[in-house]
Amino acid sequence: MPWPEVVEQLEYWAEYPPMHLLMRAYVGYKPPSPEDIERENAAGMAALGLRPGAKVPKLSKAPAYLQAAAKQLKESLAEIAKEDGRN
Repeated sequence: MPWPEVVEQLEYWAEYPPMHLLMRAYVGYKPPSPEDIERENAAGMAALGLRPGAKVPKLSKAPAYLQAAAKQLKESLAEIAKEDGRN
C-alpha cells in the first residue's frame, strides 16, 4: 500500500475508529497479559498430561479419526500449494 494511502487510512480511523475497537472500549475489554496466557497454556498442557517442553506423541499412536483428519489436511495443503505454484 502506498504511504499516502496509509496516512489517509490512519486519518480516517482517527475520526471513525473500527467497530471492534469501539466495542472493546465500550465493554471494557482488556486483553490477557502474557503471564495470564502462559498460565492458561500451562494449565491446558497439564490437563492433557503434558509438561512444558514435552514432546507431543506421534501421530501414528493417535486415534484413527485424528490420523484420517491429519491425512486429509495434508492432502488439502498439498493441493493448495500445487494451485499456488500454477498461479
